[in-house]
Amino acid sequence: MSIFANARKERDNLIQRRAGFLQAAENFKNAGDTAGYKAEMDKAKALNTQIDELTEQVQEADRYAQTHAPKFGSNRKDQTEMGKAMLAGERVRIDIVDVAASLRRNEGIGLNTMVTPGGAGAEIHDGFAGQVSGLINQVNTVNLKGLNSWEEPYVVSDPAAVAGDPFALAGTLRNPTDPVFAKAGMTAYEANVTSYVPKSAAELSPAAYAAKVQQMALRSLQRKAVALMINGDGTASPKMHGILNAKNTDGANIFAAVDGVAAIDEDTLAKLVFGYGGDEMTGGFARLLLTKSNLEAFGKLKGDNEKTPLYEISFDPASGGNTGTIKRGGLIVPYTICSAVSEKKLAYGDPFNYMLTLFGDYVVGTDASYKAAERLITVLGDVLLSGNLTVDKGMSIATLE
Repeated sequence: MSIFANARKERDNLIQRRAGFLQAAENFKNAGDTAGYKAEMDKAKALNTQIDELTEQVQEADRYAQTHAPKFGSNRKDQTEMGKAMLAGERVRIDIVDVAASLRRNEGIGLNTMVTPGGAGAEIHDGFAGQVSGLINQVNTVNLKGLNSWEEPYVVSDPAAVAGDPFALAGTLRNPTDPVFAKAGMTAYEANVTSYVPKSAAELSPAAYAAKVQQMALRSLQRKAVALMINGDGTASPKMHGILNAKNTDGANIFAAVDGVAAIDEDTLAKLVFGYGGDEMTGGFARLLLTKSNLEAFGKLKGDNEKTPLYEISFDPASGGNTGTIKRGGLIVPYTICSAVSEKKLAYGDPFNYMLTLFGDYVVGTDASYKAAERLITVLGDVLLSGNLTVDKGMSIATLE
């Protein structure tokens, strides 16, 4: 076991011991036993210095491990070695190319089966716990390893053509019709993600263990990335902007606010579709991003006879219903369920207008001590990413009352 894992385990054990002393002190206090209370509190205080020192050691070990973690590929030999390192409590590095590809496919990398040779029942079923919005593989994922920031230029308005009588215009000064450009800024933002696998996973072969840990780590990253892609990092000076609050380097909105859509009704879909895009088009790859409950609200609307649904909702079985279409008459709109949008928002546009940038490899480690009582292994991941809309009015946002 590594120094990193030993220090963390020792610290967590001391924290649990201190918690026991504090609980005992509380019990003595409630019973009116002052001497017992003081004795238990003294035991708890005596551990503070050790815990602080070990915490500092763990933090330093974390920084070192992230910087020096070995990198492994996705073939069986590399997966076996990665699994051995993880089982020993070491941090490992997943190549940024594999991470980017995984985000586009919305799946894990490595081996597809968790069944070890000569055994059965080794498959660990995630059920609904492993759900990730399909938005993750609908955006533009870009590998920017080695950089710390990126500015993506985009056009706000094209130059306008001028026409006139050539004889009347001869010798006159033409007014300039320059295009207007802006830049979408993205700065590396550290995302820390956490997931859990049962301790029984450690009984799998090293390759299968590595594949399972990677799968959980990547799903956790995907869920975190979706939340950030929708709402940004939530800071006053964002390094990562979301679809709902995307701004350029001049502080101007890149998204478009939709007027006249305050509730989900018979006109909502048409207003979103025909209000999107320029004067010559409606956006061929646009789709609606919304919560499951708001999708249900569309489905509950009734037509004139109060029996026939106004909107016809079709689910894509391959996505588990996360994607599908909403239809009214000849208007058919693709949708993606995304809980991060919230009940008060509807977002419509082409998700590929959002650029998700990865600035480095994905460092993953495990810790068997943190959730030991629950018989879980904690999967810890750290990655540098960012993102922003890169098309002017690339998404339209409606705010519901």
